[in-house]
Amino acid sequence: MTYHIYYFSATGNTWHAIARVEAALARAGHTVETSSINSHTKPFPEAPDRLVVAFPTHAWAPPSLVMRYMRKMPRGCTRAAVLACAGGGCGGAADIAARALRRRGYEVFLTGAANYSENWLQMVPGPPPEVVADRTREGDVATDEFAERLVADEGGRVTVSIAMQVISHTVGVLFRLAGRQLLGKVFVADSDCTSCGLCAEHCPAGAIRLAGPGEPRPYWTLSCISCNRCVNICPTRAINSSTARILVLVLLAGLV
Repeated sequence: MTYHIYYFSATGNTWHAIARVEAALARAGHTVETSSINSHTKPFPEAPDRLVVAFPTHAWAPPSLVMRYMRKMPRGCTRAAVLACAGGGCGGAADIAARALRRRGYEVFLTGAANYSENWLQMVPGPPPEVVADRTREGDVATDEFAERLVADEGGRVTVSIAMQVISHTVGVLFRLAGRQLLGKVFVADSDCTSCGLCAEHCPAGAIRLAGPGEPRPYWTLSCISCNRCVNICPTRAINSSTARILVLVLLAGLV
């Protein structure tokens, strides 16, 4: 059986989870093709026997990049599975993605949620190593259960309350429409920046540009999806959030 896996991983948690899923499918004798979702990703030319979509959770919903990709996927009747990863709770993210795939004609038979370590470092520091290790083990247990169901072609669904579904949908839409862009404008590169360009090179949304006199510094356009890949990938940890810009953002939100 052929499995096509489309995944988006900003900070590494989803990539780690998908590697485990891929290994489980390969051990069972299945053919697996994986593709990382970015602004230029195109579907594989041939329809698979099974489709898997995996992503990190942004504001209790799939990232805007993933939502746009799913809405443009070719229509089909392939059986599909969804895996949502998070550092603090997936909310209704898996359910939102499943509905988007069903609207394209896919039969979503399995959804899963795996909670890993917090990697969203824009406003808060990351947890200590021992906490990261514990949460990684917990996330791996959930991922392996998802993989076992996938291999067995067994259905299952992440259960969330109606209230959480409504909250996740509402917050997710607001984040995709405005929150991500505003948070992107909070990013700044401090004096530790070496103008290496890694942040711009690896930005999945193509939202980072380098500009300025002398050694150019990165700046973030409104295409930013606030995935925090740049924060995690910067070799000198030069990317931070501007306190002044955060205050302006809070004042604007208060006025609204």
